[in-house]
Amino acid sequence: MSVIRTSAEAVVEGAAATLYADDRESLGSVTPHTRVTALNPEAVALRREAERGFCVHDAGGCR
Repeated sequence: MSVIRTSAEAVVEGAAATLYADDRESLGSVTPHTRVTALNPEAVALRREAERGFCVHDAGGCR
């Protein structure tokens, strides 16, 4: 089994801090998934960009 050390909310910076803030705003807390993916925020941004290519965005969001 692997152990992945994530950053505490008080010390996270930059793009990772934005991911943490998005979770807190929408969910009330930072999820374990966000804590792990925030270790590589550039990959998160690339994934989101790729998803936009598959979605139709309008006022209702991605559908």
